[in-house]
Amino acid sequence: MQRMCSKQAAIAATTAAAAAAAVAYWLGRRHSLTGKSSSTDLCSCGASLAGMTEADRRFHQQSRRHITNCRALRRGRIVVAENFSEYRRTIETVVAATDRVLEVGCGRGVTTALIARRCGHVLGVDLSAKVIAMARSRFPRLDFLEADASDVSALRARGPFDKIFVDVNGSRELQMLLPLLEALDAALAPEALVVKNAPLKRLLMRASLVDALPNLALAPSGDGALLRREYKRCM
Repeated sequence: MQRMCSKQAAIAATTAAAAAAAVAYWLGRRHSLTGKSSSTDLCSCGASLAGMTEADRRFHQQSRRHITNCRALRRGRIVVAENFSEYRRTIETVVAATDRVLEVGCGRGVTTALIARRCGHVLGVDLSAKVIAMARSRFPRLDFLEADASDVSALRARGPFDKIFVDVNGSRELQMLLPLLEALDAALAPEALVVKNAPLKRLLMRASLVDALPNLALAPSGDGALLRREYKRCM
């Protein structure tokens, strides 16, 4: 029994490590997410330079890895929220009055309506015909589309979009979520990508190098009184 528990613990640890590695790779940084690094040990591309000689560092700065990471960092800002409260609170700071916004996984359209109060145009997208019908009935003046978010060509045809909000099941496994985020980011090139996913945020909160990278933010927790008032207005 003890051996079985140890084996299960080892499998769980391996799975967690693999998920963390996948997150780091998607964000364009193949470095260890454990341990502390000083500013001199961190390349401008986000890669860890700890233990490298000067020659190794010069070689790295000419490498494909460095170029790929720099390209990733030049892309839009990523904001990761854990729950609805955090997800909707980011609207105040991320969305501008002239923005065109896409919400993937809009459901019945409540968050889409909150976004609409602050931007020039918003498109809510969901795979379910039933919830899209409900959203259109509740918010007839807003734009909704029944579509599979993985079909980026259909979304591109309705663009461009300055900001993208993604709420595709907050507890969805990372191996399913990350390819979708990468596809949306690469195809639509938004200035900011806001994602609601608790497992992703919890992994990133444990990443020691995240704070040194400017284009990744974790949505803060806080008082949701204002948000609740806005929510009631949309209901």
